[in-house]
Amino acid sequence: MENPKIYRKALIRSCWKLADFHDKLFDQLVNLAMSGEMSDADELFDVGDDMNFKLSDFEKISDANVQRIIGLLHQTKACHDSLVNTNNLKN
Repeated sequence: MENPKIYRKALIRSCWKLADFHDKLFDQLVNLAMSGEMSDADELFDVGDDMNFKLSDFEKISDANVQRIIGLLHQTKACHDSLVNTNNLKN
């Protein structure tokens, strides 16, 4: 028998996990890009510097691995947004 309260809590937790995965994967994308095609830009920053990147900052990188991760990030966000919108969940 389905328990709506338990189901909704599990759905909310799933959305949190998906958002957390997206954030961690984005961090890995930055690390990958900064050690590859963007290594020249990486040299401009010191250890401990705050860098605020957006996904669009990496869209034009030609590295196929970076592009695959960008695709997965887009899919992850679309899935998260769909779950939130379809189920009327708050962000």
